[in-house]
Amino acid sequence: MKPENKDLIKALLEHSASLQEDIFDDTEEMLGTVPFVLRVMARRPQFMIFSSLKDFYALRPKSVDARTAELLAVAAAASAGAGQVPAGAQGRGPAGQSEQRRDPGLGAQDLSGA
Repeated sequence: MKPENKDLIKALLEHSASLQEDIFDDTEEMLGTVPFVLRVMARRPQFMIFSSLKDFYALRPKSVDARTAELLAVAAAASAGAGQVPAGAQGRGPAGQSEQRRDPGLGAQDLSGA
């Protein structure tokens, strides 16, 4: 990497506390909360800042509005099989528990606020 680019990255990371605060604020505005994983990532500012910048630009493309971007993300996840139970895993749970005894966890209705 060119020395001048290393200097730019170093200069950016010198403002990591301010950047983290902005990232937390933007995330809370977008999601209504700051996820625990983001606070854990903040322990490594060089990782958290660049990862968050990537996510913000990927999740907020200028070519489509926010609602369409979210719809595209859901469609991509659905087409990739998100939410499907792997073959042979139905009815089995951890440590031999039956499907009925397992905690179902959060469903889409729990996340939508409905």
